[in-house]
Amino acid sequence: MTPIALSILILCFPRDLVPISRFLYSMVVEVLGNLDAGDKLAVLGNHDQGDGKKTELRLVRELERVGIRVLRNSSQKFVRGRSSLYAAGTDDYWISCDLKQALREVSPNEFKILLCHSPDVRQDIKSGTKIDLTLCGHTHGGQIAIPFNFLDLSKAAMAILA
Repeated sequence: MTPIALSILILCFPRDLVPISRFLYSMVVEVLGNLDAGDKLAVLGNHDQGDGKKTELRLVRELERVGIRVLRNSSQKFVRGRSSLYAAGTDDYWISCDLKQALREVSPNEFKILLCHSPDVRQDIKSGTKIDLTLCGHTHGGQIAIPFNFLDLSKAAMAILA
């Protein structure tokens, strides 16, 4: 069987990029920068922003140095042929998330992917705001959310139920 070659348009990192030890993040940045893919996008998580402005800005500089665009309450348009989509990204929800600013330059009818670290951003998505896909990284092993807040399960909750 011959493997199928895929052309990656966007590679997204909606999670904490700084490991528990901030002294290891140079290694993380180099590994991510060496991934062979299309455009690489990241958003900051609580660990990335929670260690002070100096560390946060250094991380952003390092990511951008290796070709990873950090979406800080901003968006980027991607065009392939006659089709286009926007990737919008926010800072961490609990620190400096501004969803309105991230979507400011995006037409309501455009296809939108939202990158945000915390799934709590869903609380700020107003009725009528069209987000086609939201990618989050602060899920601690995965979450299942059934619409209308009927049931919300995480690994921790499932362990309690077991």
